[in-house]
Amino acid sequence: MASKSTTTQTTPQATEGQLVHTEFITQDPKGLRTFLEKNFGWKFETVKMDEGGDYHLFTTPGGSAGGITAPPMPSAPIAATPYIFVKDVKATAKKVEKAGATIVMPPTPIPNMGSFFLFQVKGSPILGCWQGPQ
Repeated sequence: MASKSTTTQTTPQATEGQLVHTEFITQDPKGLRTFLEKNFGWKFETVKMDEGGDYHLFTTPGGSAGGITAPPMPSAPIAATPYIFVKDVKATAKKVEKAGATIVMPPTPIPNMGSFFLFQVKGSPILGCWQGPQ
């Protein structure tokens, strides 16, 4: 996720368990951005990430939000990751791990934005949990 807040996205008044962000990791972030802008009317704002590269934040006409970015490392898979709003990423990570999920990325802070972690239930895609700034 991006490293700074933007005007395109604000942390919604989310309910625990609500999907609040979808991240697309692609080899061609600008191409996907252009396609979605032209064909579906999505609105974008591009921000620079601390580790380099661009993060394309989007909002859809219906209000859904997310981002598009290049793989963070060459071995990273092309993927779409939905993020579920939680009030406490650390407690939720412990809860889902106890319930049988595998933690793919432990709770990680994003400066000035919040924290997230990634998990996978056996045979399922990777999912994320997101906690906004305190």
